[in-house]
Amino acid sequence: MAWSPDEGIYALRLDDGDGNLDDRVDSTTFSLVDAYLAYRAIEDIGETRLRRLERHLHTAFSRLWKETDDISGLTRFEGDTWRRRGQGSEKVWTVSTGWGAYAAEKSIRLFSSTDEYDPEKWADRLFDEIDLDGSLCLPSGYLPEQFFDTGAPDSATPLGWSHAIRLATHASRVTRGARTE
Repeated sequence: MAWSPDEGIYALRLDDGDGNLDDRVDSTTFSLVDAYLAYRAIEDIGETRLRRLERHLHTAFSRLWKETDDISGLTRFEGDTWRRRGQGSEKVWTVSTGWGAYAAEKSIRLFSSTDEYDPEKWADRLFDEIDLDGSLCLPSGYLPEQFFDTGAPDSATPLGWSHAIRLATHASRVTRGARTE
């Protein structure tokens, strides 16, 4: 992945044709946490790479976070225009919010809380939104794919991927609790 030092993130991609970085934040980069944990099991990651990931997560969570009167969570990526239907900005996605909660939860194994990045705070904040009482969970317990700012769900419901991420995050949270007791 391409590091964008000016933005403090791993870039979305190279722009077509000109070779410059498209330095919008994208929730798919949350998968880097698992990659770092797997790599750390066989080799030293190095302080520079760890600090980059820490800065990336802080920046990504901050820039993708969206809160309205009805819902809170993460958008899929900056500038996402998918099915806005007249809404002026990106929609909140349960997959992105769940993936963020999972990445933050797992990143507790890599980082301590700092003034800049608090993985436990983000893990709790994001998980709360996809949990059964969260703003992104329907009364049925289902997680739709995405939400308009008004709180109206859009697209597939229930979305298996969102439920799987919620379960994996919950399991990781329970394991964290067992480690601290």
